Amino acid sequence: MTDEAAEFGSEMRQFRAELREFRDENDRLLSAIRAHLAGLRAQFDEGFRRMDERFRDLLDATAVCQSKVAEILARLTGGQGHVPNVPGRRTLG
Repeated sequence: MTDEAAEFGSEMRQFRAELREFRDENDRLLSAIRAHLAGLRAQFDEGFRRMDERFRDLLDATAVCQSKVAEILARLTGGQGHVPNVPGRRTLG
């Protein structure tokens, strides 16, 4: 019975060692995945920041264009809200 107990003890030590190796490898893999996800998150954040910046630039440019169009229309209408009959002006209809 002593040999069986010794053999069982040896198998348990081997099992614990294998379990420890598995746990350590699992920890390394999870750390690598976590680091990779953190890098992806940083890339996404930077990409969205750049998109937001470009979108705001486009909105600013659109606002400037609309302001210019409004100024031109105001000059054409004399501030009255309608375009006067100008010779040579095309009309719809």
